Amino acid sequence: MRKGKLYRTIDISVKTFIIISAFYFIYREIFYKHDFYTLFKNISEISLTKGYFISIVMFFMMLANWLIEAIKWKYLIRKLENISLLKSLQAIFSGITFSIFTPNRFGEFGGKVFYVEKQNQLKAFLITIIGSTAQLLTTIIVGIAGLFYFILKYSDLQSRVNSYVYYILIILMFITAITLVFLFLNTSSLKTLLNKIPKIRKFERIYSVFSLYNRIELMNVLLLSLCRYVVFSVQFYILLDFFNVTISLFDGLMMISLIYFVIAAIPTMALTEIGVRGSVSLYFLGMISVNIIGIVTASFSLWIINLALPALIGSIFVYNLKFYRKNS
Repeated sequence: MRKGKLYRTIDISVKTFIIISAFYFIYREIFYKHDFYTLFKNISEISLTKGYFISIVMFFMMLANWLIEAIKWKYLIRKLENISLLKSLQAIFSGITFSIFTPNRFGEFGGKVFYVEKQNQLKAFLITIIGSTAQLLTTIIVGIAGLFYFILKYSDLQSRVNSYVYYILIILMFITAITLVFLFLNTSSLKTLLNKIPKIRKFERIYSVFSLYNRIELMNVLLLSLCRYVVFSVQFYILLDFFNVTISLFDGLMMISLIYFVIAAIPTMALTEIGVRGSVSLYFLGMISVNIIGIVTASFSLWIINLALPALIGSIFVYNLKFYRKNS
C-alpha cells in the first residue's frame, strides 16, 4: 500500500511539474521576454471582423496541423498496438506540453510514448523518431528547393563564383535530397547495420521496429509529413498577409521554406526561442518587405497558435498519463 501511494504521489508530482513548467515557459516567452503591448497594439489595429475570421481560420488550421500528425503517429504505432485517433491526438497534444520547455522539443517523444503499453514504450520511442525524421526530411527537402530559389533570385552568388561551381552546387543539393529520401525509404537496413555491432545486437528486440515498415508505408509517412508542412506554411503566409506584409504567394512560400530550413538547423534551445524564429523570418522576408513589425508579429503569432495554445490544451491530457503502471 505504501509503495502504491508513493508511486501515485510521484505520478501527480511529475504531472504538476510538467504543467507548471509549460505554463511558465509560455508566460516567459509571451509576457516577460517580448513586448506583448506592441504585439497587442498591432493586432488591435486590425478590424474586428477580419480578426475574428482569421482567428477561426488559424484555429482550425492548427487543429488540421496536429490532426495530420496524430494520423501519422496512429499509422506508425499500429505495428505495436491499435489506438484510436482521439487517443493519438491526445498523445500529440501531451507531447507538445512536454516539449515546450525542453531542448529541441525533445520532450515530445516522452509525451507520446506514455500513451502506449509499458512493454511497448521503448519501441514506441524509436517509432516516434521515424515520424519526426520524416517531418525533418520534408523540411530539408523543401528547404533545399527554397535555397535554390533564394540563390537564383536574391543572392549574388552567381556573379561571384564560376558558373561551373554554381551548377555543381545545384547538382549537389539535388543529389542530397535524393539520397536523404533513399535512406529514409530503406530504414529497414538500419536493423542489419546495428546487428553488426556486438554490444548493440542484444537490443535487437527493440530496434527491430526499424524493419517493420516497407517503402510504401514509409512513403505514406512522408506524404503525411508533406501535408502537414503545407498546412503550417500556408498558415504563416496567411498571417503575413493579415499583418500587411505584401508578398506574392510563391515568393512567400519559398522564403518560408527557407526559414523553416534554417530554424531546423539551429541546435538545442534555440529552436524554442521566439526571438530566433523572429530574427530568421526577418532576415529572409525583410528582403522582400519593409514591414518589420508585421513579419515579427506574424512569426510570434504562429508560435502562439501552433505551440503555446496546443501546449495549454495538452496540459489537460497530461493528467491522463500513468507514469507508473505494470506491464499488460
